[in-house]
Amino acid sequence: MKQVNVMRYKNMLIVGLLVIGFGLFAVVQGVIIPQNEQRHQQYLAAQQNPVTHDLSRILPFKNRYMGDASNVANLFQHLPLDVERTYRLHPETWSVEVNYKEGVSRIGEERVHKILTWISQVTSHKK
Repeated sequence: MKQVNVMRYKNMLIVGLLVIGFGLFAVVQGVIIPQNEQRHQQYLAAQQNPVTHDLSRILPFKNRYMGDASNVANLFQHLPLDVERTYRLHPETWSVEVNYKEGVSRIGEERVHKILTWISQVTSHKK
């Protein structure tokens, strides 16, 4: 009789742990992951606005070495205005020419002006 009670207790414990496990799995899949994804999407949307842009994302790419084209490309890729572009380095004047493939009229003149002003301030270096 004792052995039957022990087996019943073990079976109930296993079933209870399974119920808890499935419950936690449902909470993670149904609540936590969607909330994290929503926060991540809001964060990415905020990165397209110069006022709410997280500068810590671009600091690793800020570099005084002009010859690092991939670093320059990564810097601009992490700045607001996610538009296809090409780059041209001018080391003699210590500048980067960025040619955006979208027209100002499609993006919005005021938005482009704010973003480009912000980008020029963030990416400028003193010699």
